[in-house]
Amino acid sequence: MNMVDAKTLEIISRAVEIRESASNLDTLASVYAKMGDLGKAVTIEKRALKLTENIFVMKAFKNKIANWQKQLEQKGEE
Repeated sequence: MNMVDAKTLEIISRAVEIRESASNLDTLASVYAKMGDLGKAVTIEKRALKLTENIFVMKAFKNKIANWQKQLEQKGEE
């Protein structure tokens, strides 16, 4: 993990501590995915999905989850 990723993770983790919103969780999940921790990204994105009622946002979150799960399956890490 480089310094930018570590700082980004620190900032968004703090934001989630302050306010566990769908948006903050989605951002945190995306940071983990970018860092290569797809399992953690999927888990967090599922939490974000439970916090939204917007059907368009739900669809976007579900697409991210499906894409990350597919990548995990391809790596054999499901």
